[in-house]
Amino acid sequence: MGRTKNTFQRGKWWYGKYKDTNGEWHQIGGKFTTSKQAGDAAKAKEDELKNRNLDIENLTVEEFIQLFGKDYDGGLRKGTKMSHEIKIRKYLFPHIRRKMLNDITPIDVQRIFNSLKNTDLSISYKYEIQKFTKQFFNVAHQLGCIKRNPAFSFKLKKPSEKPRKKPDHKAIVSMIEYAEGDDRDLIACYYYGGMRKSESPGLKWKDIDLENHIINIRRQYCRGNISEPKADSSKTQYRVPKELIRILENRKKLSKQNQPDDWVFPSRDKSSKFHGKPIDIDGWYKNHYKPIRTKFGLDCTLTDLRKAYENVWKKFNQDLAIRRKQMRHSDIRTTMKYYDYVDDEDTIAAVEGFDTYIRSLKSEIRNIKRAK
Repeated sequence: MGRTKNTFQRGKWWYGKYKDTNGEWHQIGGKFTTSKQAGDAAKAKEDELKNRNLDIENLTVEEFIQLFGKDYDGGLRKGTKMSHEIKIRKYLFPHIRRKMLNDITPIDVQRIFNSLKNTDLSISYKYEIQKFTKQFFNVAHQLGCIKRNPAFSFKLKKPSEKPRKKPDHKAIVSMIEYAEGDDRDLIACYYYGGMRKSESPGLKWKDIDLENHIINIRRQYCRGNISEPKADSSKTQYRVPKELIRILENRKKLSKQNQPDDWVFPSRDKSSKFHGKPIDIDGWYKNHYKPIRTKFGLDCTLTDLRKAYENVWKKFNQDLAIRRKQMRHSDIRTTMKYYDYVDDEDTIAAVEGFDTYIRSLKSEIRNIKRAK
């Protein structure tokens, strides 16, 4: 089935469009493999808007938050939905919760943006919250809930990207060798296993096949919540180096909690509140990891360790597809854009290789001339 008035194609994916209550066209969340699927989803959206019983122009903020989750977040990944919910509840809702949606003004938006100045959030995350705030009210405008987006006039300045850090592999390995117990084992999971911050505390012994050197990522633990990994590509099994398996084998032998359903990294806090839960990775990062890395002159975060893991694969000239699989990215472009670090040594080696190739061609041409 080809393109219709309410569908369009971009690359291999199909997308749906629907008309809001004002007769304006908008793209529906999510992507589809066929034009029919996109068209059906778009038609369902239009029918839902026509049959909706809510007084769309007189919503409370709380009512619209529920609407936003259903209409906009419906086609997004679980991790993205969680991120949106945190931004709404923590940064937007406290400033606008007592207002009707239509009563919100640019002054209220300014209060939201000003409140971010007094936090210790990174510049890039503050920008993400500001961008999301504009997006949040834009969806309200598209659905006909408000006549004008109160955040429309705010011009956001995108923060400049920080230069990529060149990983100091020798210092990182020395740090792992120096550390002991939980500290050594957790750092090893991030550097030798390339795990995300919330994946290591979510491991159970039944997830680890020590004999075949395979780890199954089935869940993540973040801020006291156990949930599925951020994407389908993350919820998978992958092969890990022997060095990590050796460390985990030793940990299992020494641990009293080594049954299949036990956490690999149980909470250090023995109080009833944390009994039976995984380790608090944020507390460990602040109180244990930071002091250890400082001793070795490092300032790498856990995400930097994951990037260093990918860099090791690259050093051994592994194919980009293999690196994407080991990183468990859903899209190979993520690996290329955010993890594929290129330093001066790589550039020098590439240029030397180019020169060598040209010299070999010229040598062949001279030999042919001499033969004639």
